[in-house]
Amino acid sequence: MPTAQVRKGYPRVTVSDDGSSVKEIEIVCQGFASEEAVVTYLDANGYAIGGATQTWRTDSISVHPSPLSLPNTTLGETSSPGVFYARVTQSLRNLGAVLTSSTNRLRGDKQLVQAGQIRMASVMGEWPDTLPSDPWIGNSETIECEIATGERLDISGKPQREAVGQVAITITELREGDWSNFDMTDQVAAQGTRCGSTCFGYDADTVLFQSVSVQQVKHSLARWTYKFLHDSKNFLDQVPFSMPLTNSPVPVNETTEIIAQDGDTPAILNHHFLAVWSSPYRVGDWTPTSLDLDDTYYASLIVGATGP
Repeated sequence: MPTAQVRKGYPRVTVSDDGSSVKEIEIVCQGFASEEAVVTYLDANGYAIGGATQTWRTDSISVHPSPLSLPNTTLGETSSPGVFYARVTQSLRNLGAVLTSSTNRLRGDKQLVQAGQIRMASVMGEWPDTLPSDPWIGNSETIECEIATGERLDISGKPQREAVGQVAITITELREGDWSNFDMTDQVAAQGTRCGSTCFGYDADTVLFQSVSVQQVKHSLARWTYKFLHDSKNFLDQVPFSMPLTNSPVPVNETTEIIAQDGDTPAILNHHFLAVWSSPYRVGDWTPTSLDLDDTYYASLIVGATGP
């Protein structure tokens, strides 16, 4: 009757939180007619490739005859090959099964990349201390900008361009590779919106959720990739308000003050224009937690509040 026993000195386990955890097992198999018969036996007895119930999932099985086995043929007559060695390679299905999270170390299963960049915003006046939360293009919430000597940023009612700092954030996580870990329904619905509360240590309304993707890693893990963008001015532009029919800037309480020239004293002209806050990204109802992300951990990395 065929038998299989784990060879002395095995399993051998290498554990890492970067997704490279490996278990190697050598099994001595006797009484089998072929290598394929050994694989079939192991598959039916707890070593199924990609098995979904074990903490360690089998990635591969390699089988070869023992050097001490009888030859396959003796004087032209087929004989039992005797003993096979099977090497089983497994990977860790759930990192949490052997590793515990800690705020005092950088985690290999959670990767963060940040990149600074700028965008050119349209502005008509100085940025106020408090910015609107969630204006869409055409929103009725407006600001009045006074164009005066030393304060004007626009030219004849036309917005000027100003550099605004941004930070592109890419988060990559390794998670248990089960069917349920590929469900992106909630994450996809939140794409293209901003977080209405504090997020990764940044103020509310300043972090845009751009995209999410999931990729299978062997049989054991799923690699999630999130992309975010932080904008220091809430992704806002200041756009002049226009009448629907004339499509021309509308002056509000327009006043013209001409100071009589006295020698080299120039004439001064003051105008008051109405500008509309414009943003292509509305505020969503998501939080890092609802996207299955650890806000505290990433805020510590981004802001540098705590860490190793």
